[in-house]
Amino acid sequence: MRLPARLQHSSVARSAVALAVVLFLATCSSPTDPPTPPDGESPPPGGEPPPSPMTELVLAFPSTMTVHASVLLLVTGRTAEGAVVEPPYPILYTTSDTSIATVSSMGVVFAENRGTVTITASSGSVHGSLTVTVRARVAVVLGEGYTVPLALPNYYLAVGDTLSLQAAFVDIDGEPIEGTPAVTWSSSNPPAVSVDENGRVIALQPLQSAVVTASTADGGLAWANVVVDSTQAGLPATVRFAHAAPGVGPVTFRPIRGEPVTLSVGQSVDVAVGSGIFSAKVDGLPAGQSLNPSDWTELIRPGASLSLFVVGGTSAYLVPLYGPSPVVADSGMVRLVQGSDYLVVHLQATGAPVDGTPELCYFDPGSPTEYFIRPAGRFDLVLERKYQANDFARLPADAPAGRPVTLVLTGSSAETAGYLAFPDP
Repeated sequence: MRLPARLQHSSVARSAVALAVVLFLATCSSPTDPPTPPDGESPPPGGEPPPSPMTELVLAFPSTMTVHASVLLLVTGRTAEGAVVEPPYPILYTTSDTSIATVSSMGVVFAENRGTVTITASSGSVHGSLTVTVRARVAVVLGEGYTVPLALPNYYLAVGDTLSLQAAFVDIDGEPIEGTPAVTWSSSNPPAVSVDENGRVIALQPLQSAVVTASTADGGLAWANVVVDSTQAGLPATVRFAHAAPGVGPVTFRPIRGEPVTLSVGQSVDVAVGSGIFSAKVDGLPAGQSLNPSDWTELIRPGASLSLFVVGGTSAYLVPLYGPSPVVADSGMVRLVQGSDYLVVHLQATGAPVDGTPELCYFDPGSPTEYFIRPAGRFDLVLERKYQANDFARLPADAPAGRPVTLVLTGSSAETAGYLAFPDP
């Protein structure tokens, strides 16, 4: 018996709807497909993790790090039998103290400060952790906070000279960080070079040396190599401080021993010092401009005359110069220090062609020449751009008879080029 058409259509529709519901439930509620957490997240509380034989996460990482170092953390999933398996979920990383160490989403650990921290890795309900100790390097520094490089330095001391050493914490790059380490001082040759518990070194025997070491309880070491000269400390010597950097305000020379000296451009002052180790640094350069080098340390011998010039234009230099050789009677003695932006300097007879043969040709910025001995009287300085012969400045100069002079070249253009003259002792 045939059903009416209206009833036939209604029955077919009901059957189709029922089949669609069954298929929808089958595809959305299959027990074989566990819920998948969003990328980078663990499953929500109560969620069932996918079937996985992994029972632990093994973390591979050094037990110690140096401040400001970074290391990649390696994480491996393992079964109870020790087999390596893939973690079921993305790994999340945490640290117990972010002020000591941080860790990125890729597992890169960065050491922030000294201390101990726990690093944890998680995948679903499985966790692994380890403890890392962050330490600092130790460096030897002079009194007044002058940093000594981590590489083995040499200190030359006169007999009877003293040197105050301290220890400081530095990071992986040798940069100072907060804190003062407790150290034990020792000398490899106490009869020649002694050191007390406060780091005070005394040079005792000439022509000998010793390694002075600062050691910490956790194995940190820093050292300085001390060489004893044959000369005696404390005998008369002279240091001249000179400011020869136009455009720079007053600068202050700070010797490791003695009072600071503040000078304006063109000024110099002679200071009586004792022979032996001498160190000084300079303050007062404009923001963003550094001094190369920023401080200077050397042994001054008895009777020596040392000059420290601050020179420079776009760059600044600390230039140490010792006193002249014996004066040549009735002759001029000229020494040049390059503080200008012109990189080629010619010393010419007065009025000689610029492209003629020079009496002296000088290239090195920030470095001094030896004394140039010539007839007393006038001459010309020609300052030239390197590889640009048409860009030059010509300056008249003078070499007094029997009196050595240091000329510090200045300026950055033909309009500003000049020099500052400093008669030498």
